Amino acid sequence: LLGLGRSAKVNDVKKAFRKFSLRCHPDKNPGDKDANEKFIQIRNASDFLMEQGNLQFFRSYDFLFLVRAVNKIPNYLSLYTQCALDNQDYQTVADLLLKVEDARDISSLVRDTVRSNSIKTDVLQNNIAKVAKQYAHSLTIDIKKAYGTPDFVQLHHSYSNLEEFESAFKSYRNIVETPLTLTVLEELKAALEKLRSEASFLHGMSESSASKAMDKFATKLIKIGRVLDGFPRLKKQASAIIHSLLNGVDSEPWGVFFIFKLGLLLEKGELSGDDEDKRIGTVIVGSFQHFQDVRTVIFNREVI
Repeated sequence: LLGLGRSAKVNDVKKAFRKFSLRCHPDKNPGDKDANEKFIQIRNASDFLMEQGNLQFFRSYDFLFLVRAVNKIPNYLSLYTQCALDNQDYQTVADLLLKVEDARDISSLVRDTVRSNSIKTDVLQNNIAKVAKQYAHSLTIDIKKAYGTPDFVQLHHSYSNLEEFESAFKSYRNIVETPLTLTVLEELKAALEKLRSEASFLHGMSESSASKAMDKFATKLIKIGRVLDGFPRLKKQASAIIHSLLNGVDSEPWGVFFIFKLGLLLEKGELSGDDEDKRIGTVIVGSFQHFQDVRTVIFNREVI
C-alpha cells in the first residue's frame, strides 16, 4: 500500500503517507468510493506502522517469515481443498469459498511491494474451483470404470459421492456447470440400451438356431440383471428392458418352451461357473412372471 521496503524508517512512512494519500483523498475525489476506500487503507497502514514497535516488526525477520507464510496461502488452500474433497468433506470446501475474503485481508496487513504479492479473492476462488472440478471429473471416471468392471458396490459409492458433491456446490456455477449426476446417469442409461440392442438378436430365428444361441442370450440377460440388482437408480429401466426382451421371445412360435429352458439354465447357474452370475440368474427367474412355470417346477422338486 505504501510502497515501503523492509528498511523503511518513520520519516519514510510519513512521506509515503503524504504521497499516496494526496492521490486518493476524498476531497480530491468526491463521490469516488474506490478512492475513499483506498485512502482508508493507506491511513490504516500508516497508523499501524507509526504505532510503537510495529515498524521495527515490519523490518524484522519475523515479519519476513509472516510475509512468506502469507504468500503460501494460495498453495495451502489448494492442498487443503484436495484433502477435504478426498475425505468427502464437501461442506468444508463450500464454506472455504465463502471465507477466502479473509485471506485478502491478511495479505493487506503484510504486503511489501518487494517481497509480498497481493492475494486476490477471485484467484483463490478459481484455484479452489479448479481442484473441485478435477475431483468431480475423477468421480465420473470412477463411476464409468465401476460400471464396466462391473463393481456395483463401488458404482453406488462413487455415484453417492457425486450426488453429495453436486448438492454442496450447486450454487457455484464455475464448479457445477452442468448437472453432473444427470449427465452420468444418462450415459449409464445409454450403456443399458446398448445391452438391449445386443440382446435383441433372437427375433425371426428358427427354433434350432435360437436354442443354440440360448447361452449367449442368457449372458446378455445376466449383464442387464446385474444393473437391476446392483444399482437401484436404474432398476426400473433395467427391469423394463428385461421384460421387453422376454416379451419379444415369448412372441416367437417357439418362445414358451425357450423361456422355460432359459429359466432352468439361469436357475442352475451353469453358464460361467461364477457364483455372482448364478445369484443374478436366480434373481431374474424370481423377478419376472415369464418364469412362473419354472418357479413352479422348482417348488415342486423341493417339496417332493
